Amino acid sequence: MKYQHVDSLMHYVMISQNEPVVEVYTREPEGEWRYKVVSGIDGTIRLSNLDMTLALNEIYKQVEFIDLPE
Repeated sequence: MKYQHVDSLMHYVMISQNEPVVEVYTREPEGEWRYKVVSGIDGTIRLSNLDMTLALNEIYKQVEFIDLPE
């Protein structure tokens, strides 16, 4: 968890390659890290420190999943 010691890092985002799942760690103003997981192709993630919202269907636009549950 060395990323937590990078002072300028505000968001740490992990994107699954096997299913539409994105994990986001966000540094809060007090310095604590908040964790959120978003799953499902219709989900969105919010990167508040960048004033940005990303849709999972855009992140995975050209990805074909094998055996994706309905």
